[in-house]
Amino acid sequence: MELEETGVPPGEGYHRAVLGSHDADVALLAARLRDLAEADIARPFLEPNRHRPGWVVANDVVEGRLEWCDDSSSEVGVPYDVVIDGRKLSWE
Repeated sequence: MELEETGVPPGEGYHRAVLGSHDADVALLAARLRDLAEADIARPFLEPNRHRPGWVVANDVVEGRLEWCDDSSSEVGVPYDVVIDGRKLSWE
């Protein structure tokens, strides 16, 4: 079961999935997925930068995902975008 945020540019937004057996209880999987998504949203890893536009890491830990980037405007030699808190960030 998979959950993706809608209404955001491709490759951005929250994305979470859970895996179950073929005979898994769908209601339990949906409840687990909802719990994980709520925990993701409740625990932001980024905060607005106070000194310039953009984001900074809020604490010592950060979680996110790598998204394959087929976009020709991507930095040379960087095949992935990094997405944290549903926001696509540059590698800088």
